[in-house]
Amino acid sequence: MLGAGVGQARAASPTALQQATSDVHYTVRWQDYRGQYELQLQSLTRLGTVTGVSWTPPPSLRVSSITGVRGGVCAVTAAGGISCRLKLPPPTCAGDTCSPAPAQATVDFTATLTGAVPGATFSDLFWGSYLTVTGLTPAPPPYTDLPRCTKGHASTKRHPCTPT
Repeated sequence: MLGAGVGQARAASPTALQQATSDVHYTVRWQDYRGQYELQLQSLTRLGTVTGVSWTPPPSLRVSSITGVRGGVCAVTAAGGISCRLKLPPPTCAGDTCSPAPAQATVDFTATLTGAVPGATFSDLFWGSYLTVTGLTPAPPPYTDLPRCTKGHASTKRHPCTPT
């Protein structure tokens, strides 16, 4: 089993992990008929750098092996899911608009069907899968929803930001 985080200076609270989970987005792509898939991860959480995730596949699928990882270290869990140590930095924000950081993680894996597919489409195959953030290096306090100030810019009433 992989550890919770990489280079964690202080532990994130369970509440912060739960909040970050809703801001880490994942996409699963089917690669070929031999059971090859790809899991892509991106972070949009301003709470800090995501250092660990766990992906649980739907009941219709069981991960059998990891065939490649870019952006982290991953392993197959005993339950047939994927657990990763990685480093997904917070997004870059300007005003109210945020874009994911260029860093993302990609996991190539092999999986087998565990039984009947619940529907007739590829998206039905992944109904019931979910991702959980298991590690987070919190952003320096005080955390706010304000964007970080760009170099040479100070926070003003008209354009508030968090000093870097």
